Amino acid sequence: MFDTTRTVPNATFVDLATVPATCTSVPDCTSKIRWLTDNQATGRRNANPQWSPDGKNLVFTDRPSVNDQNADIYTMRYFGGDRRKISTSPDFDYRPV
Repeated sequence: MFDTTRTVPNATFVDLATVPATCTSVPDCTSKIRWLTDNQATGRRNANPQWSPDGKNLVFTDRPSVNDQNADIYTMRYFGGDRRKISTSPDFDYRPV
């Protein structure tokens, strides 16, 4: 799993994606990228993805924009569904552990 701005010049959004560990080359891996978020239209930033111990969920940070430093922590299923906010503090929530 990784976070990226895809290949959009001067992008401010960040998305999450997975790629199989078994792909054998850059073209092979590129063709197997599975995007879990699509933030280009909103400018949101999802980053710092981590797998749950059972590999069924992931936890990540979500920021409304490049200018808003208050990241909240979310979980979602491995296929990108069932997104849930798990942090409730109005303070800075960052780097899920």
